[in-house]
Amino acid sequence: MKTFFSMYKKDVDFRAQVANTKGFCLDHFKVLCEGADEQLSGEEKKEFYELDITGTLQKLWRCMLQNLPENLPYTEHSK
Repeated sequence: MKTFFSMYKKDVDFRAQVANTKGFCLDHFKVLCEGADEQLSGEEKKEFYELDITGTLQKLWRCMLQNLPENLPYTEHSK
């Protein structure tokens, strides 16, 4: 993680690659979040989370939709 965040801080091209990904799998996103909390300052963390959170959440949403049962029962809580 130190290498990832060192490059993220210093290398504009690397930062652009991170910004243009389609997101990370949840396991790797968790590791990156832990690393960001340890390696980045407040403003850097804010910027990092804004860059990746949208792609990762979209990936999570697609995964959840693909794995829903076809006949999902209706409940009062699903309104």
